[in-house]
Amino acid sequence: MIWILREKTISSIKYYPSEYFGELKWLFRTYPIKEIISVFVERPAKIYTFSSYNFCKNILLGLEDIKLKEEKYVKTPKIF
Repeated sequence: MIWILREKTISSIKYYPSEYFGELKWLFRTYPIKEIISVFVERPAKIYTFSSYNFCKNILLGLEDIKLKEEKYVKTPKIF
């Protein structure tokens, strides 16, 4: 599950579950990528599974070279 922001301004942030590509498309069309990255990095929310966090951080936002504190984002422990 991926979480998105759904507000008129990105500064008044709320998270909602998203299961549809169209909602991700809406997010990236509505807000500049720099603004989405800024909110993700500066206002972590402990709402992700480990795999959804990695997908959002590394694939959607291209932050694979940036070190973030995983425990601020992941609500469930890694399962190996």
